[in-house]
Amino acid sequence: MNNRFGYSLNKIMFGVSGLFLVILLVGLIKAPFIVKKMEGSNYLFSDKIEMQMFETILNENGIPYEVLSDTGVNVSNDWKRQAEIIYEEFMEAENNG
Repeated sequence: MNNRFGYSLNKIMFGVSGLFLVILLVGLIKAPFIVKKMEGSNYLFSDKIEMQMFETILNENGIPYEVLSDTGVNVSNDWKRQAEIIYEEFMEAENNG
């Protein structure tokens, strides 16, 4: 009886270890794609209204962007400098107004 329990425990540990290695392998394969998606500048806002106002300003200035989430925007490295200036002015106006 004790020998069967040890054998079953070894099978379970082998399965868990194998699953863990598969998860690590998937993470290793996906990591370059995630890093590539994170290139550029990310701008996060406290609510959707702020983000929509910032998007409007980006559109008015012809700066392309990608929506990351409900309150996040990504601007590519090519437009990083202009977006940073706009973001600083926008946040300064939001904090003062």
